[in-house]
Amino acid sequence: MYDLFLLRHGRSLADDENKCEGRCDSPLTEIGKNQARKTAEYFIKNKIKFDKIITSPLVRARETAEIINKSQNTELIIEALLMEKDNGILAGKLKTEVSEKYPLPEWISPFMYPPEKTGENLVELHARAGLAFSKIISLGTGCHLIVSHGGLLNALARNMLGINCPVDKSAVSFAFEDNGLLHLTYNEKSHLINSSLPFSYNKSLLLKGLYGKILPFVQQESTFWDKELHNKISFEKLKAFKFAGDYYLWQTFIKYSPLYMYPLGLEDLKVVFRILCHRPCPYNFLP
Repeated sequence: MYDLFLLRHGRSLADDENKCEGRCDSPLTEIGKNQARKTAEYFIKNKIKFDKIITSPLVRARETAEIINKSQNTELIIEALLMEKDNGILAGKLKTEVSEKYPLPEWISPFMYPPEKTGENLVELHARAGLAFSKIISLGTGCHLIVSHGGLLNALARNMLGINCPVDKSAVSFAFEDNGLLHLTYNEKSHLINSSLPFSYNKSLLLKGLYGKILPFVQQESTFWDKELHNKISFEKLKAFKFAGDYYLWQTFIKYSPLYMYPLGLEDLKVVFRILCHRPCPYNFLP
């Protein structure tokens, strides 16, 4: 059995300076170091003892790992595959400068590189995270701490849960704040991954009300939408419906955003974009 704790580093100097990090090797601030110390205290308080700590070589992650290892006193492994997404020429630049000089396109392809075709795209990041996961598994069973970065940890978690890399704004993301932590348990004797691209409902068929009549219905209880879409609802109209008014919701939302279905469990949803429909699917990774 593998007990895997995925930890993002603490606050860095680049965070304070409002700079794009990526491969920019920015150290922890004093706040970041204190965050690491509090995380170390959390592990000790909850009697969590690591067999190995595997960290990105970038200084903000390595410092976080070293601070925690003062109380763990275990094997510390530097792993280059755990480095943050290579953001090419954007590394170290002010975010205000980047937003002005390199505005994001309307459509974000997973094959799109950072400006001037530097760095790596999301497909390459996802593949590298898969290699990192394989290398972690090869270290053997036990309780392991993985210290890395928000982008890489998201790609690593998606690999572990059998979720594909993001396509435009359709994605399952994990909210790793400073020292954000995700705990996953992997049973190597009954490994199962069920992964597919998100299924998209047909807009014209949804507007015609065919889902729930001659096509499978959209289950309201496991469908999620953001505040922006929520504000599109007329609650006066909704109250006029005798029953739940599901069709009115989907008819309203589909005008502004596609409706996707993802094969994953509710417990795996940390941050969702737009409408996201849940269909239960068993995993051998238990958060």
